[in-house]
Formats: sequence, structure tokens, C-alpha cells
Amino acid sequence: MSGLSVALCAHLPGFDLDVSWEIGAELAVLFGPSGSGKSLTLQLIAGLARPDAGRVAAGDHLLLDTTRAVCLPPQRRSIGYVFQGLALFPHMTVFDNVLYGGHGVERGARVARAEQLIDRFGLAGLQGRLPGEISGGQKQRVAFARALLRRPSVLLLDEPFSALDAPLRRDMGELLRDVQRELKIPTVLVTHDAAEATALADTVVLCAGGQVIRQGAPREILAFPAGTVE
Repeated sequence: MSGLSVALCAHLPGFDLDVSWEIGAELAVLFGPSGSGKSLTLQLIAGLARPDAGRVAAGDHLLLDTTRAVCLPPQRRSIGYVFQGLALFPHMTVFDNVLYGGHGVERGARVARAEQLIDRFGLAGLQGRLPGEISGGQKQRVAFARALLRRPSVLLLDEPFSALDAPLRRDMGELLRDVQRELKIPTVLVTHDAAEATALADTVVLCAGGQVIRQGAPREILAFPAGTVE
């Protein structure tokens, strides 16, 4: 069964992270105020940072277990990652940006998959354009397509809609829901927008002060007074 299990401890100057949660093949939102450790948690899951202790497993695939000296590098974790700033290469075309997500995949398969995703995300006709020549919503779609090129077993998204206006945020949120339902993989979205969390999440992991306060259905978790998330 597909799922994501996370237990992580990290000690940074002035901040301690100690979180533990599990999700199935669903869309989970890490929700909480700025500075609660949401983005750090994603980085630790992806292997972009190392915890002091912890365990991360995607289904039966063990990604990290400090008690067993297991720590797979990011390229071996089968994780798609959409960064807050999208991190598109400005000198590379839309097609090449999407293709870049498939390092380690045979070129023919990479090209075929990139073409499929470009069509799926409504980017047909834009393949030869540079990121500076397309809209903000189109850039989001390029970042999504790149993250999915290797058919990841987990998708992580760090506030990918924060720079978009409200109508475009809703459109991209609906697209994310559709894609998650198609792929049926654990998907984790970081946000501090309660309306976005309520609209998108199957489950909410409420974070504050480097800890998980509660986990549950969006309307249960987000019904608590705002002061309880500080």
C-alpha cells in the first residue's frame, strides 16, 4: 500500500524540530504559522537536509533510518519536489525544464514522458519558450510537470501558489487535486492559508513550534480558534 511515514528530529540554532506523522495515498497539508518547521520537514523528507535522528518510509521503501545508518541521497528517493520559487532554469526552454526532471531515465523514455506531461498540463505550443516568456500559471505547470517526470512515489510542494493571485491559486489548486487523484500517491503541500488547506486537503497536519499539534480532517483541525495554532 502506498503511504508516507515520517518521524524526524533536527536541532538548529534557536530551533528544534520533532515531528511524527503518517499519511496514505492522499493529499496532506502541513499547516501552521511561518517558522513552525513545515519547509524544513519537506527538505528532510527529500534528503536536501539531514536530521539528527529519524525515519522516513514511502510505502515499503525505506528512505531514511538513522538507527540503521540508512540515508538515501535525494536522487534515489523517488520524490517529486515543487519549490516555492519554482526553481525553473531561465536559460532553458519549457521542454528542457520539464526534461531536466528525468535525470537517470533513458532519454527516449524521458522525451516521451515529457511530451505526455506537456500535453496533460496544457503547455502544448509553449515547448520552445523560456520561463520569462510565459505566465505565472504556466510556470507553475512547468514545475509540476518536471516534478512528475520520473513518476515519483511521493510529491512534495512548498507553498507553490504563494505568488499567484486568488483566481489562479484556485485553478492551480484544482489541477493539483486532479493530478493527485490520478496518480494516487502521497502528496504533501505546505501552506499557511487556511482556505487553501480546507479546499485541498484530505488530511491536515497542524504544526507549531517545530512540533505536530494535531492531525485530522481539515474541517476538524481548522475549526479550532486561530490562537491554537500559534
